[in-house]
Amino acid sequence: MGSNGDNVILLFMPWRGREWMADRFITSIAHMIDFAEHWSGDHLRIIPQLFIDGDLSDDVVRQFEERLAGVSRLPFRVHRAEKAPGTAATRPWDEAMYDHMVDVRNWGLSKALELYAHMVWIDSDIMAPSNTIWRLWKLGLPMVGALVRNHPSALAFNAMMYDEHSGRFHRDPAAAGWRGSIEGLGIIEVGLTGACCFVNRDVIFSGARFHRDKQGEDAGFCRHVRRNGFKIYCDTDAPTVHWYTPMTPLETNNALSVMAAQLSDRFMQPASEPATQHDRKDDG
Repeated sequence: MGSNGDNVILLFMPWRGREWMADRFITSIAHMIDFAEHWSGDHLRIIPQLFIDGDLSDDVVRQFEERLAGVSRLPFRVHRAEKAPGTAATRPWDEAMYDHMVDVRNWGLSKALELYAHMVWIDSDIMAPSNTIWRLWKLGLPMVGALVRNHPSALAFNAMMYDEHSGRFHRDPAAAGWRGSIEGLGIIEVGLTGACCFVNRDVIFSGARFHRDKQGEDAGFCRHVRRNGFKIYCDTDAPTVHWYTPMTPLETNNALSVMAAQLSDRFMQPASEPATQHDRKDDG
């Protein structure tokens, strides 16, 4: 492990009451860790931290421990939140619960700060191909998210600028809301992203933290990151599946097919590596 922490990533997984998602999520995470540590030439070290913010059975926690202990070279840790104010209420999104969610995410940042590490956070309703952690880290950017589709009835992605979905969308006069796609446009600068992101430790050490925001706590963090002088990007070639409900997988870039192809070969090299920061010409 390098003394400067460049090769250490805290993998922060905040878990919020989706036990039906557990097997898919564990499988996805295990392959991402395995791939990242393998293709980095064993130089990259992933520190998996599961933060249980809600109900998750001891049996499922044991599945996490057994699966991830088999792939991660560093200890896997499980943390359980105290019962959050409002968690058991009929209004789970009340103000007390929202504040609690902000605190949970900032806990992840504090652990990365303590370990002098970068951070990748992946929400518990996200699945991504095995090369995701590796490719986001390899880009060498301050903060970059994979592409996530947010809602089943709209092509609204986790890529926004100036409080609107990316200008690469267009409005369809014949239909309500946004239409279009930003899939496959490579690395684009955005104002807001979330759900599946890499954050460089320099951003964390700058003091950027999650905050309440009309667009969600991830947006509050992004605004703080930008105020601190860092740019934020979205890798529109990095596919994901957002399991909106147990029967509603929201895919980008044919993610399920990509994952099936990668899992058919334990360490399939990506068809094309994402450009590193030095290869890119759009930073200006």
